[in-house]
Formats: sequence, structure tokens, C-alpha cells
Amino acid sequence: MKTIITNIKVYILKGPKEKRPHWVSNFIVPNANELLVILETNQGVEGFGLATSYTDMSPIVHVIESGISEKFLVATP
Repeated sequence: MKTIITNIKVYILKGPKEKRPHWVSNFIVPNANELLVILETNQGVEGFGLATSYTDMSPIVHVIESGISEKFLVATP
């Protein structure tokens, strides 16, 4: 049987708000978020990816949940 993507889950991971900003590489980060994306297949295989953002992740999650994920369903991973 051909392996296909059957489900996509998206989560925003946040820690407590920082009391003060911290430095990363060459700029100040006031707050950081992680986007966790989990892919599931018809054969029970799961995979995940993480992305970091220093701004609001809600617009990204909205795009994924409002239809773009359907483009990936039934695709071969």
C-alpha cells in the first residue's frame, strides 16, 4: 500500500512571558514561540517539524487550518 499523509496537526508552543528580553545571534528577542507541525500517514508513521518565530504565530496557524493543509493530504511524504 502506498504511504500517504492523512492528517496534519498544528500547535503553538509558548513559554511564560520573559521578564526581560534576551539576545540571540545579533538581535534582541523579546519573546519566542515555536510552531509544532505533526504529520500522520495511513500506515501509522508520524513525523514532526518545528519552526521558531519571534512574532505572533496565529496567522500561520490560521492559513494551515483554513485550507492549505488540504493540499498536503493524500500526498506522498
